[in-house]
Amino acid sequence: MNRRQALKAKQKGEDKETIKMMTKSKAFAHFGVKIKNYRWRWSDRTDDGKTVVLQLWKDQLVYKDGLASYNDYGDKYLLKQQNKAGNLARIEDIKWAKAHCDGLFNVVVGVCKDKDADPRVTVEAYPTKIVMKIIDFDEITGEFYAEMKK
Repeated sequence: MNRRQALKAKQKGEDKETIKMMTKSKAFAHFGVKIKNYRWRWSDRTDDGKTVVLQLWKDQLVYKDGLASYNDYGDKYLLKQQNKAGNLARIEDIKWAKAHCDGLFNVVVGVCKDKDADPRVTVEAYPTKIVMKIIDFDEITGEFYAEMKK
């Protein structure tokens, strides 16, 4: 990683250690989470329930003034996945974060091979230092809006 890439990574809450790509399982393990099914899970939490981790797509994270936000309202792919195991598990994890973690969760960034594919497939993932807070959440569809904790 060159100096410019390191500066951009730092501004996004990432560092030289976490920017290295890894498998989804290893990225979740960085937070002490043993992901129950790496193929279809988009989220999980530690056994003690104190930490919730969500995988967010790199191309859908928005950065403004050094802070990240994520909004998947209206995401056509998510709506097709509404009743699938991955989304249902994520809904439960977001409910847990809201009820037991003050709405906070850690972020694993997922990189997909083709952002227009349906379904998207994670080809790389990495943990970040980003902690986000759920601002708005639809418990039926699983759509949510979150902002980086300041």
